[in-house]
Amino acid sequence: MQPEASNRGRIALLGGLFLGAALLELVVLRPFASASIGPDAAAPVVHFLRIVSGKHLEGYLGQTPKPLLTVVYGVIYSLFHDWRPIAWASIAVFAACVVLGGVLGRRVAGVAGGAFVAVGILLSSVLLADLTLAYSVSWALLGWLVAGLAVTARRPRYDVAGVALMLATLARLETLIVVIAAAAALLLAEVLDRRRHRPGPPRAAYGALLGFLALPVMLVHDWLLTGDPLFWAKIAQLNSVGAANIRGPAQVALSLSLHFVHGPALLPLVALGAFVLLRRRQWPLVIGLLALGPGVALFLVYLGARSIFVSNRYLAPIDLSALFTAGVGLSALDVPQVRHFIRGIRSIESRHPMTLAIVGVVAALALAPIGLLNATTRTTISKQIQLHANEPRAMAAIRAELASPSACRTAARSADPNLQVVIVPSRLRVQAVVDLGLSLNEVAKPDGIKLIGGLPAPGQIIYHDRFDGETGASWAVYEVDHPVVAGTDRLVPLLADRAHGLWVIRVDSAACT
Repeated sequence: MQPEASNRGRIALLGGLFLGAALLELVVLRPFASASIGPDAAAPVVHFLRIVSGKHLEGYLGQTPKPLLTVVYGVIYSLFHDWRPIAWASIAVFAACVVLGGVLGRRVAGVAGGAFVAVGILLSSVLLADLTLAYSVSWALLGWLVAGLAVTARRPRYDVAGVALMLATLARLETLIVVIAAAAALLLAEVLDRRRHRPGPPRAAYGALLGFLALPVMLVHDWLLTGDPLFWAKIAQLNSVGAANIRGPAQVALSLSLHFVHGPALLPLVALGAFVLLRRRQWPLVIGLLALGPGVALFLVYLGARSIFVSNRYLAPIDLSALFTAGVGLSALDVPQVRHFIRGIRSIESRHPMTLAIVGVVAALALAPIGLLNATTRTTISKQIQLHANEPRAMAAIRAELASPSACRTAARSADPNLQVVIVPSRLRVQAVVDLGLSLNEVAKPDGIKLIGGLPAPGQIIYHDRFDGETGASWAVYEVDHPVVAGTDRLVPLLADRAHGLWVIRVDSAACT
């Protein structure tokens, strides 16, 4: 086959893989009429709007700042005033990760390994959960893969890797562990080589340390956002104060162990892949995978020791590191004896690369976690889609009331000017701040409802949605489709849709009609 035709075929294959990955997520997440955006995806838009307006955050926002998403999501929302393009951009980045993961896997682990990594990323449960909310793991993974491709090129481009790691750090702070590990490895190599009177690491390798440029960017970002350049380093501790689900270091370590015990099928390939990389002395990949795997695990144990909340979402780098290492492990099975066996079955040597690709796909389907097969994940996605499908209708009803407030609500707010304006579902609070153009202090989660004698205070607008988990007797009082007097309150529905579990209620004083 001519080189030009081969290149065209490769480009077509990768393009088809990109489109197939994007189409799969579009079908699963359905970001068409509305988009499922989590608080950590809406927060960067708030950050962007405050920074460009020259204002600090006016209230508490518990999401860790991510400067890369501040720029990307903030610009996208400012251009379109719509959340859907953010979801589409996240899906495009995910599809790019599938392609680049396959390319890097193919370069390091052959056809079977590349197919394994591509399919593993495509069907990853951790990436699907992250993508459901347009969160940042895919953006960081894109940076990790670009860095991997840069350091494994025929002429390694450590400067490109450093810039990629810098951008990945601005999406996921854990990436800084990779940069620190690279710096430690370079220092160790310098010391050992000097003792042995050998040339040290190539000067170009220090380009990987460009990743540290993320630190001044984060300092400036948070100084502009809050006036405190170290806000990013404090927010996790602040969020953990008084939290009931804090786990100590021993509990975090046990949780990490159980996480892999429940999915043991991949572990032999992970161990084999680690052995292969060490034997080949592919040190840049070894350092990166160790940092994202065991390095992140140790960091989580450290967070537990500091009584900082550790979410299961923080395990994403560990899972992705294990997935790629397992793909490398699969390449160790591609030995002459196995090739001869495969050819003997097929008797078609020319189809050997395709046969190996099929081996990689089948292995990924058999061993790698598949998000869509997890019933909990499917239920979460379904609820998220419905919650966000309800959100535009609720926001429209609330905006109409804010634009032309009733006399009863105006009177109630005059009596208590500090009363929060709107109470919204927990997962929609940050998004509502943007959609309603209100301050953080004017929008609260359900636990922010001000009660008087067990009933909500007049002057509040309460957005209640069963898909946010707001069920039970305490919420039944708001599930009305006509004005109802409850004690000293008069509950007036601005929107009532029992079929979709959605209500927007204005709370008036019963004496005001």
